[in-house]
Amino acid sequence: MMLIYVIACESFLNCPTHDGGSYSRMLTFDTEQEIMEWALANLNEEHGTDILSVGEDSKLELSYEPSGHKYVGIRFSRDGKVTHRTVDDGRGKMIWEVTTA
Repeated sequence: MMLIYVIACESFLNCPTHDGGSYSRMLTFDTEQEIMEWALANLNEEHGTDILSVGEDSKLELSYEPSGHKYVGIRFSRDGKVTHRTVDDGRGKMIWEVTTA
């Protein structure tokens, strides 16, 4: 069986941290890396609210870290354990880092 990830998305019309979002669409991805690239590229524009992984039983989750009037980071979890988080690369660009327990 082919593994596919389906994500419900919400878009932000105003302040993403204070005004909330509205459901906008469903997206599909082939890999977790594609999910993380999309999430980082759209950090303050839209968020993945729920991730359904078709073909496996793992629970995947994106959690967003607010600060003031924007989001400043993302955590990617598998079965309740954070596996990746965003960090500053030292040049002001956000990148994904593998977390270690």
